[in-house]
Amino acid sequence: MEERRQLERFALSLPANLETWPNTPEKPGISLALHTSNVSSGGAFFLTSTPLPEGTSVKIGLALRSSHLDSPRDIGSFVEVTGKVSRSERAGMAVVFDNRYRIIPEALA
Repeated sequence: MEERRQLERFALSLPANLETWPNTPEKPGISLALHTSNVSSGGAFFLTSTPLPEGTSVKIGLALRSSHLDSPRDIGSFVEVTGKVSRSERAGMAVVFDNRYRIIPEALA
């Protein structure tokens, strides 16, 4: 099979909170605590035994940490992004990100 990805993927296990979106009284959302297996600027694959159906709109919070050699503590931030489930399979689901995102320093999250 020919590789169709145009964006570089990184094998990263990042903790994530994934919610179905929009979450309304008429259609209450689902919230899942998951981990990524790989991430790119255009999407991510989330490990789960209960993947959501393709086409489901989701809102995702990804926790990022960075330890700097010249800093005695971890520095963290959160990325909030929305997208859609593009593929569901036994091991998990792929989500394609859209252009709605926000980066939040850990101190403000």
